[in-house]
Amino acid sequence: MDVEIIKTIRPSITGVSDSTIWIHTNDDQYSAKSGYKFLRNFCLHQDKPNTGNVDRNLLSDACSSIWKLDAPPKIKHFWWKVAHNSISTEENLHKRKMVGDNTCQLCGEHLETTNHLIFQCRNNKEIWNMTPSIQIPDGSWTSPKDKAGIGWALFNSEAKVILEGNAAIEPVNSPLEAEAEALRMAIIKLRKLRYYTVTFYGDSSDLYDTISKQSHQACHITSKGTHCPTHMKDIASLARGNEYNFCFQKIEKSRNVVADKLAKEG
Repeated sequence: MDVEIIKTIRPSITGVSDSTIWIHTNDDQYSAKSGYKFLRNFCLHQDKPNTGNVDRNLLSDACSSIWKLDAPPKIKHFWWKVAHNSISTEENLHKRKMVGDNTCQLCGEHLETTNHLIFQCRNNKEIWNMTPSIQIPDGSWTSPKDKAGIGWALFNSEAKVILEGNAAIEPVNSPLEAEAEALRMAIIKLRKLRYYTVTFYGDSSDLYDTISKQSHQACHITSKGTHCPTHMKDIASLARGNEYNFCFQKIEKSRNVVADKLAKEG
């Protein structure tokens, strides 16, 4: 591998002398901080059995978001350790020869990796499911030719924002479609994060009143009475399932300030 890399080097055609540089800093000079950062990222990238194919930029963004959370320092520090796979799971302890058994001590069914312990262990999932959450998505629309913005915010039972996100999406035909896309993306996000009990609030009467009425009248949501049937069918499919307890409710726009701001920024 090194031979192939060396072959790609092109010598100077003007006779400039060689010099040693450190490519991981802006001034080409080595520092202990840059060395530590490079080594940490290298180890994360090499540790594929535990962390998967880690995108280092994604990991860096995630860690930056963790430190910005409105949460106690110990909570932020815990999730930082989770992101870096440095909590004392049985698998990590087993790698250090500190324990002989790396099976999950809660369920006894799988290896106790970080991902399993936090997200997959059936015992811990029961605890997560006991915590209801509030999700507020919103869409920002100007014209069928311009990109629309969507935003969403996840609140806990104490009305504190614990997660938020936004994005710019390809042009849609109406404000209703932008709202529906925001709701659809919000449901997808929370399903991936394994939230099972969530109430979705939004300020679009056409969207949320329709969903709320159908939720009370039948066991599933349909596209009847809307101008975005594809979105409604997707929402129905995503919200369906015995393990999910998703509710939908219309609120006044004045109560949707956080998601509205995120949508406009998207």
